[in-house]
Amino acid sequence: MTPVTVTTEWHERFVQMLPSIQRYASMAFRHMKTEAREEAISDVIANSLVAFVRLVELNKVAIAYATVLARYAVAHYRDGRRVGTCTNSKHSVHPLTSPLMSCV
Repeated sequence: MTPVTVTTEWHERFVQMLPSIQRYASMAFRHMKTEAREEAISDVIANSLVAFVRLVELNKVAIAYATVLARYAVAHYRDGRRVGTCTNSKHSVHPLTSPLMSCV
């Protein structure tokens, strides 16, 4: 099997799961305004893709389910954990340490 074939296979599998991931995220964020909801759904899709690619790297694609990926991605979003952002809680723009989140 060539690397292109392997890439195509996991890509196709993720694309098949995408509608379920989007549906789960839409329900989870139905209370948000449209623009914020679309951003949250995009973050969930990105997080699900990163998790799925990691499962592919570990050769554990058989245990990848759309609902599970989406549920954990929604939990990460609600916890402020975004794909491609700083995870340092002491960082000045971290959601939990920004001035808007400080207690009086």
